[in-house]
Parts: sequence; C-alpha cells; structure tokens
Amino acid sequence: MTITRINYSDIGGISRLHEKYLPSPSSLIGRAYLHILYRALLEDSDTCIGFVARDNGAIVGAIFATKDLGKTQKQITRALIPAGIPHVIRAVFSGMVSWVELWQTMRFELALMSAFPAPYATIVTLFVTPTHRRHGVGQQLVRAVTHELRKEETSLLHVDTQKENIIAQQFYTTLGFSPVKEIVDSVVFLKKI
Repeated sequence: MTITRINYSDIGGISRLHEKYLPSPSSLIGRAYLHILYRALLEDSDTCIGFVARDNGAIVGAIFATKDLGKTQKQITRALIPAGIPHVIRAVFSGMVSWVELWQTMRFELALMSAFPAPYATIVTLFVTPTHRRHGVGQQLVRAVTHELRKEETSLLHVDTQKENIIAQQFYTTLGFSPVKEIVDSVVFLKKI
C-alpha cells in the first residue's frame, strides 16, 4: 500500500470510485461533474491537499482536505458554474438527483461555513473501496492530510458525516475526532492536530 499526492492523471480513477462508493448528490450528477470538481480542488493547491492510496498501482482510496473551506467553495463554484451546470440540469431532469437534494446540500454548506470561524480546515472527501476497508487505509489517508496541515500550522481539522452513517462516525471517533455540532442532517466532528 502506498500513499501519494493526488495529481491530474488520478482524476479519472478518483471520480469513478467517488461515483461508485461515496453516495452524495455529486455522485448522482455523474462522473463528468466529479471530474470538474476534482480538477477545481487540484487547481486550488494553495488551500487543498489530496492523497490517494494505491494497492498494486490501483487507486483504492482518496482524501481531499482544505485549509479554508470558504476559499475552496469559491474556487469550486467558479469552476462548476460554466462547466457543471449542464450536468446538474441533465441529472435533475433525468431524475438522478432532485432539486430538493441540491437545495439541502447548499443549505448545509452555508450553515456549516457560518457555524465555524474562518479559515475552516476540513476533510472535503474521503473514501476507500469496500475490499480495502478495515485495513488501515482510511487511517493512513487521514494521517497524511493531518501531517501536511500541521506543517501549514493548521491546528483544527473538521469533518462532517450524515447522522445515519454510524460507521463513519465510529471511524472518526477512533481517530480522535469529537462530535461538536449537528447541522441539518449531518454531524460535524473536530480534532485538534
């Protein structure tokens, strides 16, 4: 198992795995939308940090974190408005995702950013393929991000997960995160790093 920085050639593999293993409105909109999202995260290299886990060369997990969620959200919005809107409209009209789901996601993100002081360091995405879960891959990915954030003198790291996702909540608790707030249908966890 190797953990390396994410690069542009990883976007296709990460997008495919995200779509398959990380349920979210972004996944439902589709892989082309995820390509735009991950490209925007990589282009925000001053703020975003990303790693992939590989087993025999194949991507089996990935993590992206940001030192400043507000800045990263603006970067993502600039990238998604012109290029991502057609994918969103197509997903809504084909019934893959509803306007209600999109509205709830936006409402959550606004509430999240107003609930905590800026700059707001957070894990944006984290996933591991089912065959590699419970083998320490997620822990290695979180450790890699935490190590980089410490170098940047970031002292607090947040992550959110759905209230019903008990497995993710247990995972983050095991890594030293503590629940600090419930927002909409999610729980926000915090860890001092």
